[in-house]
Amino acid sequence: MAFQQKFPQALIDRLRERWSTDRAQQIIQQIIEDLRNNGETWPALIRNLWPDSELPITEAYVADLRGINLDNMDLSKLDFCFADLRYASFRGCNLNKTIFQSADISHCDFTGSNMRAADLFEVKAYRANFTFCTLTKAMMMGSDFSESTFRKAVMHGVVLDKSNLSGCFLTGADLADAELLFTQMPEGFRLELYKGKGFDMS
Repeated sequence: MAFQQKFPQALIDRLRERWSTDRAQQIIQQIIEDLRNNGETWPALIRNLWPDSELPITEAYVADLRGINLDNMDLSKLDFCFADLRYASFRGCNLNKTIFQSADISHCDFTGSNMRAADLFEVKAYRANFTFCTLTKAMMMGSDFSESTFRKAVMHGVVLDKSNLSGCFLTGADLADAELLFTQMPEGFRLELYKGKGFDMS
């Protein structure tokens, strides 16, 4: 899987600061409400928010949510498919059964989130942070998690077939009953060292 260049810090700051205006905060609430109602209008809300944005985005993604801060929110079962979420923050969120399929969640911070049965199929997640996350039964096949952090993450029964975890930090992670068919693991990885070692937040 291709290496992803980190943005300059000044660009990261711009991506995050643009969500801090009163109007942007109102749009965030409208996006979440639309997603909860299985609506399809929320990408247009973002395009109207900054239609002339000079910040580069890959056209393959349906919406530019880069740098958005959704910390401590209940986002369970919402659908973020094909969204560009690079540098977003989901710290302490309820992401039970949330769908991130084919999204770019590289450099996202999910620290302490409940991600039970989340759909992380074919995501790009370079250097994402899953520290203290509960990922039990999450579907994580065919994804690039290279150099991501899973420190003390509970990963019981996760499906990681054909995913890339090279360079990942797995200290204290619990991978009991994980499916790892054709999975690229960190150098020196031994599954028996990662069973029963996690910290379950529930």
